[in-house]
Amino acid sequence: MIDDWAKITCYFGERLRVDGRLYSDVLLDELERYDVPTSIVLRASGGFGLRHHLRSVATLTMSEDPSVMVVAG
Repeated sequence: MIDDWAKITCYFGERLRVDGRLYSDVLLDELERYDVPTSIVLRASGGFGLRHHLRSVATLTMSEDPSVMVVAG
């Protein structure tokens, strides 16, 4: 039996907040509320910043906001 399913991928800054809560926590709560069977939060170890310069965890300062990815399905 094959069921229909969808994969959701969201990218955002680690410090993004909604009503004082981390967006990743809010998003995971919503996924649970809708009985999404699988979800994971991944923190980026590298990527391209707003100005498209390569950044990594080693080059980030405390004032910068690393990327987060949530994948659910």
